[in-house]
Amino acid sequence: MVVEEASARHHYSNFISVAANHIDVCKPESERDMGFQHLVRCIREVVEDVNKNLGNIVDIPSFVVGIENKLQQVRKMMEGHSIVGLVGMGGIGKTTLSKHIYSYEKMRKQFERFSFLEDVKNCSEASRKQLYRDLCGEKWDDGNVNNQLENIKQWIVTKKVLLVVDDASEEDLKKLQVHAFQATKSGSKVIVTTRQQDLLYNYCHGIYDVGLLDENDALELFSFYAFHEVKDEDRQQLDDQAKDIIKACGKLPLTLEVIGQFLKKYNFLKIGERTNIWKEALQRLQEAKSFDGCSDDKKLWGRLKISYDDLAKDEQSTFLDFACIFCEISNINPFFKVRKDWLVRIWHSPIGVQNLINRSLIKWNPDIESLVMHDQLRDMGRGIVKEMGNENMSRIWRKEEAQDFTLQNKVSVFTK
Repeated sequence: MVVEEASARHHYSNFISVAANHIDVCKPESERDMGFQHLVRCIREVVEDVNKNLGNIVDIPSFVVGIENKLQQVRKMMEGHSIVGLVGMGGIGKTTLSKHIYSYEKMRKQFERFSFLEDVKNCSEASRKQLYRDLCGEKWDDGNVNNQLENIKQWIVTKKVLLVVDDASEEDLKKLQVHAFQATKSGSKVIVTTRQQDLLYNYCHGIYDVGLLDENDALELFSFYAFHEVKDEDRQQLDDQAKDIIKACGKLPLTLEVIGQFLKKYNFLKIGERTNIWKEALQRLQEAKSFDGCSDDKKLWGRLKISYDDLAKDEQSTFLDFACIFCEISNINPFFKVRKDWLVRIWHSPIGVQNLINRSLIKWNPDIESLVMHDQLRDMGRGIVKEMGNENMSRIWRKEEAQDFTLQNKVSVFTK
């Protein structure tokens, strides 16, 4: 049988179909054959590239401001330190900054493996399993913990890996072998984000304080959300109030986005009516009280709660369900996906679900194909439930109970 060689340059009709039992026509004469060796190299490169990018996907916000200078400073700090900490209060942009560093193409080319562990404090065990999968390319085995931790350590010490540990406790840093980066000679780097600077003292001297936005950047971010499709003359009449609102928001990116989205929905009103709403919003922001203390987090919740208070009752219930139930189930099972059409079927409220998305209270993450909620909004929702004083509600997100949670008969607990 003679088979004429065909290539992609020829029309498809010139190709022949080879039956499975005739596959030997493509077999090389030996493993030393140049074509065979080239094919093997190509396959290996593909496999290595896939393994290298197992932890590659992160969801980067579509619009950010004031980040370039911060990126440059952190990258420079990483040149002299294997462990770099990003510190700052909740909602200030630590996670966003770490995502941009992690996704920076020029830096990525320097590393062999990558792993981004988000919101570690609330999904500690899932994070350890993900780290093992990202670095070692294998599934975690609960019966072989010590060997697997040693494998993680060996990858950190002998290979060149890039790791981001987002919002972890001191115990989490130990479990994730972060101390191994202190001994690495291979060039491995880890970025740790935290609200507690003293957490980093035993690990690193490379600590970067993620400060507040300056006035111009804060105005640009707030305007992006609040002044969507607003005429220039209307915007000019609201500029002074915008600056006061930005100040009342503490120049925090998360608050500026949520409050901006809250005000945007009134853009269809006449300028006089809109001005009154902005004045009321400013007053409520200035009077916003912390939940049960004076911590930065709880002051932030007081500001964010303005957007929650403006929701209809059923939308508030949907928000609390998401914060207390779905966020916890996602922590326990990282493969659990929350889809918009699924939520609509549960709550029978496509408008309500869309309103939460429109106000940035929940967001669609296309990389993991799931709706997600910022950890500060989640914690605010749980704080609201605790204030309700109902034990049956405040117990829902406990992990030992969430594992046995049945969505069909408990998903509407807040509306009963």
